[in-house]
Amino acid sequence: RKNAVVYTIDNVIIGNGVGGQRERIVDLAKYVASSSMPGRFLFFMDADFDRVTQRILPANIILTDFRDLESYGLVDECLETLCRDQFALPNGAVDELRDLIEGVGRPLAAARVASHRHDLRLPFQAVLERDGGKRFTAKTGPGARRVLDMHRLVSGLLAHGKRMSDLNRVTHLAGAEVADLATRDLKQVVHGKDLSAMLSWYFNTTLDVAQALLFGAIYADLPHLRLLPGLGHADTWVRR
Repeated sequence: RKNAVVYTIDNVIIGNGVGGQRERIVDLAKYVASSSMPGRFLFFMDADFDRVTQRILPANIILTDFRDLESYGLVDECLETLCRDQFALPNGAVDELRDLIEGVGRPLAAARVASHRHDLRLPFQAVLERDGGKRFTAKTGPGARRVLDMHRLVSGLLAHGKRMSDLNRVTHLAGAEVADLATRDLKQVVHGKDLSAMLSWYFNTTLDVAQALLFGAIYADLPHLRLLPGLGHADTWVRR
């Protein structure tokens, strides 16, 4: 596209800021769609849980193919790059890492979806900041995979806001989402911050290093990832 320019949403002043950066993108997309030059703009943003909740968005918004940008790192080739090229781990490491993400990332995603769907406003950022939530996980025995203890997680989230009277209700809502997400692709549900935290545990490194290695693996596999419909559409639109 001749003279195409890519802006991040924090360079644009629009709306009242309610709902964060994603909602500002949606507001801007709606505004542009009703303007005299709708075809001049295309918006690309994290899918978040919009596919899970079946949210309808303006047609000029392209969502990431998976939950967010970090989720591209869950593509098999990216996980293999992380384990084989970055850390020279044996072939079985990818399966072991995927088991960790399944046992912790999926139920953690369910708790996040429950908070989002029912407007619970659970303080994930504040509570998970210290160790990514590792203290809410456990192994069931020698050689067993690490799994999330949902009751402990919900207790920790509610204790932070002094809302322990909601424990049974919130645990039930999160459990319902666990069942709903059980058959969904991990790439569509695992939160990028949770993925980075789990990588830091598995590779025994800092969160910053884990994030840098994750995006390095994604970049290395970019030619393949550009074949996916969402990223491919956005990339083609900018380049044509």
